[in-house]
Amino acid sequence: ILNGVIRSVKKEGEWKVLIMDHPSMRIVSACCKMSDILAEGITIVEDINKRREPIPSLEAIYLLSPVEKSVQALIRDFRGSPTYSYKAAHVFFTDTCPELLFTELGKSRITKVIKTLKEIHLAFLPYESQVFSLDDPGAFQACYGPFGREERGRQLEQLAEQIATLCETLQEYPAVRYRRGHDDNCTLAHAVLAKLNAFKADNPSMGEGPDKARSQLLIVDRSWDLVTPVLHELTFQAMAYDLLGLEQDTYTYQTTGLSEAREKVALLDEDDELWVQLRHMHIADVSKYGSATAYSPLPAPLHGHPLLPQPQDPQPSSPLPGTGSPIGRVLGLGWGEGAARPGPFESHGPPHRTPQANIKDLSQILKKMPQYQKELNKYSTHLNLAEDCMRRFKGTVEKLCSVEQDLAMGSDVDGERLKDPMKVLVPVLLDSAVAPYDKARVILLYVLLKNGVSEENLTKLVQHANIPAQSGALRNLHLLGTHLTPGVSGPPCAPPTNPGIPTPWAHLGLFHLLPPQARCAPWNPYPLGTLLTPCSIGPAQNGQLRPETRERLESTYQLSRWTPALKDVMEDAVEDKLDKKMWPFVSDPAPAASSQAAVSARFGHWHKSRAPGEGRAGPRLLLFVLGGVAMSEMRSAYEVTRATDGKWEVLIGSTHILTPTRFLEDVAALDQASPQKE
Repeated sequence: ILNGVIRSVKKEGEWKVLIMDHPSMRIVSACCKMSDILAEGITIVEDINKRREPIPSLEAIYLLSPVEKSVQALIRDFRGSPTYSYKAAHVFFTDTCPELLFTELGKSRITKVIKTLKEIHLAFLPYESQVFSLDDPGAFQACYGPFGREERGRQLEQLAEQIATLCETLQEYPAVRYRRGHDDNCTLAHAVLAKLNAFKADNPSMGEGPDKARSQLLIVDRSWDLVTPVLHELTFQAMAYDLLGLEQDTYTYQTTGLSEAREKVALLDEDDELWVQLRHMHIADVSKYGSATAYSPLPAPLHGHPLLPQPQDPQPSSPLPGTGSPIGRVLGLGWGEGAARPGPFESHGPPHRTPQANIKDLSQILKKMPQYQKELNKYSTHLNLAEDCMRRFKGTVEKLCSVEQDLAMGSDVDGERLKDPMKVLVPVLLDSAVAPYDKARVILLYVLLKNGVSEENLTKLVQHANIPAQSGALRNLHLLGTHLTPGVSGPPCAPPTNPGIPTPWAHLGLFHLLPPQARCAPWNPYPLGTLLTPCSIGPAQNGQLRPETRERLESTYQLSRWTPALKDVMEDAVEDKLDKKMWPFVSDPAPAASSQAAVSARFGHWHKSRAPGEGRAGPRLLLFVLGGVAMSEMRSAYEVTRATDGKWEVLIGSTHILTPTRFLEDVAALDQASPQKE
């Protein structure tokens, strides 16, 4: 943006106006700060679709997406007389301009004042260092909704153009592969290859180099793994976005500790080093970080400050080391004195001050040491964020996580096959404290586990969960390939009199959904494990509606046993073990370099030290998910990159970024009329 657009037309001592439409504004906001732009001689930034005061003494830089609305607004700026809105125009399109719009430009009066006209091929958002978005949530409806092939074809063509611009920007000419079983994957893969070949013809050096020749682009549909986007994820970033409903990467909270409370807004992006270090950690492991790093985000003079508790050595008897850190206490390790019962985040050691006290401590330090306000504010932000996450977690979410993991894995924490899933499902549906969307999430997991249910049974589940507003998301599952298949059941069973059965069940008509051996057995409605107890997990008992996931022997938390299926794909791809029948190439793959040592994406080369200053050298694996990417899948890209010791860089992206609620809303809207695009 700065080099290819603004600086390319910059002249010393001259000021210019920068004019953008909404898509290009989103791209620039993801790449640059306003201060960076203003420092390059830009006097004002304007929206092309809003009324603007003419500045005929200045030249204008237009950064626009090549769509009818934006091009017509550009033409109108130079339609008046005797003077135009601006002295001259430097026009940059974020993508290839259609021939029809280019012709309209040529016929307009702008040709007299236009000094620059370029296509910069930047039709994507760099959401994070290893995550991209095409910023097109409507593509989910266009690709999975019951619409005509022509509309779907146009959507796939646009996505192919955007994906190709990403590869061109990265100077990658990857081998293209797709997941077999979904027609749109194949169509999109061939369309992307055609676009890449066109870019390659214009720029023969694109993708050159022995490492780049091994790069791959994998295209997969969202419908392949419906489990991952609905689970409650307990890593910091995903948990915050799910439970707190964060929008536009901003976190709003109330400050305390000084005079009256004030509202603060924090931006959660990669300029915040502490956020980058914490975002992919399990919420329980964040507490370990607090002590292990000795408050590295804080300046040296604050280390040892009496109001900041100091890091402690790990206590062997404690479920987590570092229980003395302020972050640790915020996460419930000593979650408040006088707690009624030990919880999954609580330490069994001596009581500590509550998170609220820690935030007050920080406020006192701010008052005495204002020169460290920036550092302490960021630290305080994440203390508040962790506290808010834990406040939402305590209660129904804590219980839901156990049920969700059992349904997702098809087995319990001991690896035993889940024989009676209704035993864990029905109590959730009857719990009035559970939010409607959360009930829909567990029903969806149950449907996937059972490989489909009959329409009659689905109706009963929705009725007894009392979630009519969310039923659309469940009934639209068939549009994602999850058919509601009629089940085989015996004759209706009279309600048993066994006192072990909760009495509310007697009139619900749900007994026929239970296996006969389970209809008269007592159970604990929420058979919870503890989040902090490590366990070894076995393979999931997967049906055809759920992707096969490999057995993982590494220790994990009982409420976080599920691993996104895409992580398996990433690991297999970088190890050159990905099934070529299930993931066929549409272009010939580069031969594997014989000199390359085998790389394990699962265990990595952590024992091999890297030379000082050595940069990342290796091919890229790009994954595109058609229909939204979950934050746990984003996290997996970073984990696999680290596990290969930098020999591969994994980038993942999609049409848009998902939260569980957003995903269910997208599915519910599938059978609605498709909105018209500009």
